[in-house]
Amino acid sequence: MEVRFQVVRKQPERAAVCIVRARSRDGDETGRKEVYVPAGPRSVTASTVIRTSRRAVTGEVFGCTYEVPAYLEPVTTSSQPRPTK
Repeated sequence: MEVRFQVVRKQPERAAVCIVRARSRDGDETGRKEVYVPAGPRSVTASTVIRTSRRAVTGEVFGCTYEVPAYLEPVTTSSQPRPTK
């Protein structure tokens, strides 16, 4: 399922992460995904594709936070260790 959502931040200079989920007709969660939202504009539209365990009829943002896990932060060349000889 593709889910598009808008994030409006009080601190746009900070990256965030949002938990987005898909739900079936009976309300059960059928899929979930963490979406990294890089620092940038105050308001940003994001989208993601969620794999589901069965047919989903709706997608929703469960919540967002500025506490981004290290495994979601993009790798930059400056953070890469330099090769040794």
